[in-house]
Amino acid sequence: MSQSHRALDPTQVERSTKALLAWFNKSKSTEESSELALIPENQSVWVVVSTRTIPDNFKIKPVRITIPHPFLPPTASVCLITKDPQREYKDKLDATPGGEARKLVNKVIDVSKLRAKYKPFEAKRQLCREYDLFLADERVLPLLPKILGKKFFEAKKHPVPVNLTKTDLLGEIKGARSSTYLHLNRGNCTSIRVGLTSQTAEELAANILTVLDTVITNYVPRKWSNVQSIHVKTSESVALPIYNSLPEEKMVIEVKPQVTKERTKRKREETEVDEQKKVEKKARNEDAAEEEVPKKGSEKKASKKGVKEASKEAVVEDKQSKSLGLLAKEKKDKPTSGASASEKPSRNKAGAVEAPKGSKAKKIVKAK
Repeated sequence: MSQSHRALDPTQVERSTKALLAWFNKSKSTEESSELALIPENQSVWVVVSTRTIPDNFKIKPVRITIPHPFLPPTASVCLITKDPQREYKDKLDATPGGEARKLVNKVIDVSKLRAKYKPFEAKRQLCREYDLFLADERVLPLLPKILGKKFFEAKKHPVPVNLTKTDLLGEIKGARSSTYLHLNRGNCTSIRVGLTSQTAEELAANILTVLDTVITNYVPRKWSNVQSIHVKTSESVALPIYNSLPEEKMVIEVKPQVTKERTKRKREETEVDEQKKVEKKARNEDAAEEEVPKKGSEKKASKKGVKEASKEAVVEDKQSKSLGLLAKEKKDKPTSGASASEKPSRNKAGAVEAPKGSKAKKIVKAK
C-alpha cells in the first residue's frame, strides 16, 4: 500500500463521495420538480489539497496523471493546436492505423490561424465553450496563454501538452484523453478534477486515491507533513472533508482568559492614568524648553557685547602704540638740551614731554 493510502482512510474517502453524490441527486430532483434547470445534469468532481506552506514549483505546463476510471466520454469534442502548417499534422493523424487518431480529434488548427481567427474576446469565449478538451503541441504551449486569454484558464480548460513527434500518435492522443491534470499554481490550495457526478462513488474514490498518491508523493514539499487538509466537492456544492491534519507537537495553542467587566473597567482606568501622566510630562518638557530659550538669548547677547568691547579696546591700544612711536621718532630727531642721552622723556597728563627730574631745564617741549 502506498504512503498516501496509509495516511488517508479509504473508507472516509468513499463515505464523502457517497454523501456528495446523494446531495447532487437530491438537488437535481428538487430543481426538476420546480421546473428550474439551474443545476447541470452532470458536474465535475474536484479534490482540493491545502498545504501548510506555498510550494515554489509553479509551472505553466500541466502534469498528466493517469487514473483508473477515465471520465471523459468517447463522444467528447477535442481540439488540437499545432505548429504551422496544420496540414502536416492532419496528414499524420490520417496516417495512423484506420485513421483512429483523426477520429478522436474533432478540430486541428495551427497557431497562425488561431491568432488570426480568434482574436476578438467573443470568439475566444465561443471556442472555449465549443470543445471539452484542448490538446496542444508541447512546443507551442508557452505561446498559448497570451493567445487564448484568461477565459480558458478560469474555466480550467488549459491546453494539455502532447508530443506530436512520436511515432505512436494514437497512443499519445488516447493517453491524453484518459488522464486528469495537475495545474501547479502560486498558492497553497490546488484543485484536481477526479471525475463526474455520473460516475459511481467507488470509481470516484479510486480516482481520488490515485491522484493524491501521485500529487503528494511527487509535487508537495515534505509530502504528508506539509498537507493541511483535503476536501472533495463539485462546482456548486460545499467542500466535504476527507482529511485534516492534527496540530504539530511544537505548536502551542494559547487560550485567552475571559474578559470581565471589572477587568475592562480597571484596564480603562489604568489607560486614563497613563495618558494623564504623558500629558503632564509633555507640559513639563515644554516649560523647561521655554526657560532655556531666554537663557540662550542672553548668553548670545553677552557674547556679542564682549566681542564689541574687545574690539574697541584693541582700537584704543593701536592708537596709543602709534602715538608713542611718533613721539619716540620726534625725540630722536630733536633731543632736549641738558638732558642726558640715557634719560628717557616722560609725558604729563596734557600730553607734553617733561624734563627728567634733577635736570636744570626750565622749558617743556610739547609733542606734536
